[in-house]
Amino acid sequence: MRRSTLISYLLTATGLVLSLGGCGAAAPTVQHVKRPGSAVELVAPSDIVALAQRSARAAVADVRLPAGALALRGSWGFASRSSLAGGGAFGDDQAYVSLVEWHASWRVARPATTLMGAIAADIGPGARPSGTSSSGFSSGFVSSQTWTLPRSNAWFSRRDLFVSVIRVSAGTSLVTIAARVVWIPERLRIPPTARSVTLTLAPSGRVLARLSKPDELRAIIAAVDTLSPDEAVLAVYSCPALVGPRGPTELRLTFATARSVSVAVLLTEFCPPDARLTVPGYGSLQLTAGSGFISKLEAITDMSLPSIDD
Repeated sequence: MRRSTLISYLLTATGLVLSLGGCGAAAPTVQHVKRPGSAVELVAPSDIVALAQRSARAAVADVRLPAGALALRGSWGFASRSSLAGGGAFGDDQAYVSLVEWHASWRVARPATTLMGAIAADIGPGARPSGTSSSGFSSGFVSSQTWTLPRSNAWFSRRDLFVSVIRVSAGTSLVTIAARVVWIPERLRIPPTARSVTLTLAPSGRVLARLSKPDELRAIIAAVDTLSPDEAVLAVYSCPALVGPRGPTELRLTFATARSVSVAVLLTEFCPPDARLTVPGYGSLQLTAGSGFISKLEAITDMSLPSIDD
């Protein structure tokens, strides 16, 4: 196979798997935020790009290939700031999400039809498969697979790994591996003036608990702080009618000052399993939540949170 033809197939496969990994993704919704850099609006650290680049390189290097794999020249990466019109991020008309990617390729003396399975079986712990694709070109076979990797930094919204295998000959394959690290340049926090939180059932408004003990309040705020901004708020979700035996649970957490002035509201959503944090005067940010967040709230409050059908 001519080198130019081989490279064209490599780029085609890489494009297929990268588009698969980003399907439905968009920048997070952040509206009307006017004072970035305060205790409420945190800005990513100045070395976030370097941290993300190191994370992407490490993710690629951690993929184990068969002995004798020959690294090809041309490893490359890039940093990007993409936007979604109309997001209204921090006083302008865009919502932003930043990312870096790192790509590398190897020639492996192993059939393409079995190589992907060997690579996938040895992907590190915590990685979750998020997509597969395979195609038969006139000159060979292409297989692609993606994984969502665990977050390794509080600022990283998500980390993804993309692997493509291309048949070069009956016993030789070309492997390209790419890692993408996405982070949110700014995020909202619950104001430090919060002195209590009230949990109510949405949409009925039924009060479940009012917490004002400092340790309980700190624990709930810490649980909210661990939630990652959701950069895929425009994705299409398949939402069943119920989740688990208790059905969907949607909660409203209202944080207030000592004088009962609301300073932040967190509303969980059944589908997608997100939560929207709104801070009056600052804006709102969509966060990923899920059952893990509800379980944390139950542990903190020492109560079983009811479904909206109760």
